[in-house]
Amino acid sequence: MGGVQQYARLARHWRGLREVHAVPVPGFAEHEPLPASPDVLVDVLAEVVLRRGEPGGQVLVGYSWGGLLALATAGELERRATPPAGVVLLDTHLTGVGDLFERLLHGLLEREPLFGPFTGTRLSAMGQYLRLLDGHRPPEVAAPVLFVRPEGSAALRPGWPRVRDVPGDHFTMVREHAGDTALAIEEWLGELDESAVHDPGGQRAPVQPGAAGVGAARGGA
Repeated sequence: MGGVQQYARLARHWRGLREVHAVPVPGFAEHEPLPASPDVLVDVLAEVVLRRGEPGGQVLVGYSWGGLLALATAGELERRATPPAGVVLLDTHLTGVGDLFERLLHGLLEREPLFGPFTGTRLSAMGQYLRLLDGHRPPEVAAPVLFVRPEGSAALRPGWPRVRDVPGDHFTMVREHAGDTALAIEEWLGELDESAVHDPGGQRAPVQPGAAGVGAARGGA
């Protein structure tokens, strides 16, 4: 819900190292249509990823409930036989989207100067995405998944085999502690690079972290 700008501090740490794309979800801009269903939204996001290049060289990153969209997009890409290299979830939990929003709402409103004003258009979009995602469980994916958990969520068990803990809370992990979060992701990307499967020509496909279609997550920018 903070928009693609919430990825700016993370992206800064890959400048000159890896290519990063941030893709906003539709409906938060004036006169922009909202998706009618999760399937429609995921189809749009998958098309965006495919236009960015070979998905096998991309890692999808999602912050807060944006991670649900990253997982769903990865599942759609796998269904099309164009799987991504991996998925990174930044403090994303698969259940209780509405409850999560209520817990974070106060902090979100406190950071309105960072996000910009919560206009009628943005509030309507938030409500539609709550309806779309609350109770929606993304498909299981074959791609490797990394869960990055801030200290403020340390008591929560994400249920993923690959978990990295970083300083901060849900909001500061992508702002004041963005460097620590980026380092945790980069270390895991290095492991993916090491374990990547060679293509038939014997060349290793480059892994590029791409924040694809996950821009309007519930959290600070």
